[in-house]
Amino acid sequence: MRLNTIKKLILCICAIVLLLSACGFRGTGTGSGTSPEETAESQAPGPSPVLTPAHEGKWDESVSPEPNGDEPTGQPDGSATPEPGRDDGENHSDKADKVLKPLPPDGPENAGGNQQKEPAGENGAEQASGEESRPDTGAADPFSDPESALKGKIICIDPGHGKPGVSIPYEKIAPGSNETKPGYAYGTTGVSTKIPEYMLNMEVASRLRTALEARGCIVVMTRESNEENLGNIERARIGNEAGSDLVIRIHADGSDNPNVHGVSVLYPGSRYISDETLLAKSKSAAQYIHDAVVQATGAKPRGIVRRDDLTGFNWTTRPVILIEMGFMTNPEEDRLLNSPEYQDRMVSGIVQGLIDYFSASRQ
Repeated sequence: MRLNTIKKLILCICAIVLLLSACGFRGTGTGSGTSPEETAESQAPGPSPVLTPAHEGKWDESVSPEPNGDEPTGQPDGSATPEPGRDDGENHSDKADKVLKPLPPDGPENAGGNQQKEPAGENGAEQASGEESRPDTGAADPFSDPESALKGKIICIDPGHGKPGVSIPYEKIAPGSNETKPGYAYGTTGVSTKIPEYMLNMEVASRLRTALEARGCIVVMTRESNEENLGNIERARIGNEAGSDLVIRIHADGSDNPNVHGVSVLYPGSRYISDETLLAKSKSAAQYIHDAVVQATGAKPRGIVRRDDLTGFNWTTRPVILIEMGFMTNPEEDRLLNSPEYQDRMVSGIVQGLIDYFSASRQ
């Protein structure tokens, strides 16, 4: 009886001890009744600094990260304080959904209004658009500047005709031909200005030379003054020996009808020339120059004309064209042709035609 009482007492004591132990465990830990998950959340590090559009590349000073040696501790531009008068960190309604990265350290070219997209791939090799980023090789695009098509081109300019009183023997119109023509001609004269054609041709040729040399062309002149007297075969020889990429013969037109006006461009035919490449290049250049001159001057387009009977064409071994700038026998067109402003427009058209021609040939 006594033994049973002792056993019951021991069991009661054990039960009390177990109960007290359980109560004691719940009373330890954080001492604030916080669950382990809540404790871990409360100890998580604060948010990293972000940029907002209103800051335009400045750090958000509302969050101050601890410096770790790898991240900037101030503003990316190196300044210590925000821009005067700028409200940094307050009332930015789009702060939560528009986050911009600071300028890259090597990106002064990115400092404009266009912000860079974050890389979509893990290694940043692809942009968010899906296009691969292309390294800048520094090489210039040869087609980005149309005028570069003229650089290094050899252009022979032949100001047509010459002063009166010069006698040059008749010349064969083509190698092996028995047909002859005068080797030298005075040309026409302005009905209004009384300026002779050879002087007008020289003036426009000189302006064209200046314009082409400014664009990197190598210019060869058949004559450089109005005192030089050359036959047509000699003019062709100069262009041939220069290795000209194109020979441009500068002329003005005349007619018994004073109402006739406009621009035409002549090119050689195949009667005496068998070089198909030369013929094709000449015709192509004629069309480009004709169209560009008409566009620049507003002159009436008279088209391109094939000629087999011109000595200066038939003795050439280089692509060649002859531009008839207008009719000096038309009073109004004569005055235009001899005005510096119109001459500059004429030159501008010829230059543009050359740019178009050489650009097309290199594509």
